[in-house]
Amino acid sequence: MSILRSRCWLVPVALLLLSGGCYTYKPPEAVLEGTVFDEANRKASRRRLEGIKVLTLRLAQRIAEENNQSFLATYHAVNAARMRYYQSLGAYAPEITAGTGVGQTLEWNNHLVNPMPHTPARNFRFDSTTNVTASYLIFDGLARELNVLIQKREIEREKAVRMRVSCMVRQAVAYAFDDMQLAARLGEIAQQNREFQLKLHGIVEPEAQRNLRPEDEVLNFQVLAGYADASRIAAVYQLEVSDFALAQLLGLPEGRLPGPPELPPADTRIRPLPFSMEATIDLALSNNPQMHIMQQTLKIAEYNKFKSYSSYAPTVTAHARFSYNVMSSRYRDYMYSHGSQDTPSFEYGIQANYLIFNGLSRYNRMREMQAMYAMAQYGMAETYLQLVNDVRAACANYQNHARQARVYRDLLAAARRQRDLVYDRYLKREASVDRIDKVQTYYIDTEVRYATEINLLNKALAQIEAILMVELFPED
Repeated sequence: MSILRSRCWLVPVALLLLSGGCYTYKPPEAVLEGTVFDEANRKASRRRLEGIKVLTLRLAQRIAEENNQSFLATYHAVNAARMRYYQSLGAYAPEITAGTGVGQTLEWNNHLVNPMPHTPARNFRFDSTTNVTASYLIFDGLARELNVLIQKREIEREKAVRMRVSCMVRQAVAYAFDDMQLAARLGEIAQQNREFQLKLHGIVEPEAQRNLRPEDEVLNFQVLAGYADASRIAAVYQLEVSDFALAQLLGLPEGRLPGPPELPPADTRIRPLPFSMEATIDLALSNNPQMHIMQQTLKIAEYNKFKSYSSYAPTVTAHARFSYNVMSSRYRDYMYSHGSQDTPSFEYGIQANYLIFNGLSRYNRMREMQAMYAMAQYGMAETYLQLVNDVRAACANYQNHARQARVYRDLLAAARRQRDLVYDRYLKREASVDRIDKVQTYYIDTEVRYATEINLLNKALAQIEAILMVELFPED
């Protein structure tokens, strides 16, 4: 009992170490880990959008960065890299181990023939050993130093990966947001077209009953109204799909946007890019996370190459050991006797080791790291070329859709004016049904093309912002 009382202090110390060493973080909400979809999911979604009446693009992107599960996971990836860095620093500390052991040996010398004098028939021995060993690595060819540099670069690479996930999430949010706006606009266009066809149908049907119009004109507007309704249904479907995609990116457990947040209409402003092509490329090379990832990858490969050289250096280690052995023996033969001894000892020294030959493993490892460094150099060069191409292609894409949008914007007013003039002539029986159908088709097609080009223009802007990691046109 005295031994237990003397060691009871180990329990609170162990608990303190465990609590201090635990990794604390806020886990995902329970609704995201469950298998039951119920009102809790809807409440969680409403809570994240609480107080928001109009959900703008920038606000949606900020909400995504706070709640997107893929982006939140990158925070812990950075922390894991930081812990590996701290582990590499531990190589500079001495290694101290303590050990203790107890045991008993029972021996019987049976069937002895002409035994030596005083040979015991039985030997009961009890041993107790306690030791403390310390070692310190003095030199290992700078392998420790290079490993610390590698792990430090790993932290920076994980931070760059986190930036890349951030820009991917922001771009995906912009795409889903723009698709919702486009689907809503296409639904409005289809509904307007349907109302126009039904309006003509209501005008022509009474006239056809009085034999003032042919029956096929009545059926014409009825069929076209049905086609317009089918287009509206398709737009509603696309709106729902984009809604689901945006909800996932925002981390909404319900899986869709709850009411009452509404999306504003698409931004129809056609603005020139604020930077020249050379300045845009320089900004991309400075900010783009993929460039940061490759820069860190290149440095890690370089340090690994140098680290492979350290295997040709000797390793020098200092060591010390203190041990305390206790032995107690009991003998029984012609007489009963016992003995015991305490044996404390202490030793220290320095040991150097040098690997002379291991089947060229060292040499081939060095060549492997040299090849990996060369591969990283070419990867860096390819990333540079790809980034320049991405910037030029994205800017050209934006300029193309800007020009197309201007054309359809100017055509839209003319197409509407043309449709209205032919509509008045048709009511006066001065234009054929084919003519009114054609100009209405021109007008609807122009509206759809203009809305589509605005959608593609805004997506091109989101693509450029994702490459540059800047907001080119912050919200007013």
